[in-house]
Amino acid sequence: MDQRTSLCYEVAGLLIQLLTGYLAKDARKKITAVPEFRNNVRERLDKWIAGSVSEALIDPCTDPLKLLHHCSGLLISLSPSDRAAVLGLATLETSGPRPAQTNLFLTHINVPSGHVYHQLQRAVATKSFFPADGTPFPTAPINTSEAEGRRS
Repeated sequence: MDQRTSLCYEVAGLLIQLLTGYLAKDARKKITAVPEFRNNVRERLDKWIAGSVSEALIDPCTDPLKLLHHCSGLLISLSPSDRAAVLGLATLETSGPRPAQTNLFLTHINVPSGHVYHQLQRAVATKSFFPADGTPFPTAPINTSEAEGRRS
C-alpha cells in the first residue's frame, strides 16, 4: 500500500467515527456491531476520497487532520440520501454522488495590509469579481494608497 492509499484509508476510518452521529439509528447500529460491514464502509469511503477530493490534498505531506476536516465538510454537506449512498447504506446506479463544486481548501489567506484587506472583504461581500484576461479566476479591483491592482 503506497502512502497516498494509506492516507485515504486512514482518513476513511476516522470519517466513519465522525459520521456515525449523522446516521439513522439502524445504520449506526449496523456499522458499530458488524465488523465486516464497517470494513466495507471504510473501503467505500476510501474510494470516495480518492475520486472526489483533489489530488493536491491527497498528498503524503498533507496533515491527515486537514484532509479529514475537508472530507467531513464535503460529506456533511451532502443530502442524507447521497451520504447514505456514499457509505453503501443505499444503492445507486452510479458509484456515488460527487459534490457539485469542490470546496476551496485554504487554511488562511495572507493579506498584506488593513486597507487591502478591507477592499478584498468588500469585494467578497458585494460579489464584485469579474472575468479578466490572462487568468481563469475572477478578479476584483484593489486601489488603496499602498497598493493598486487586481486580486484573483
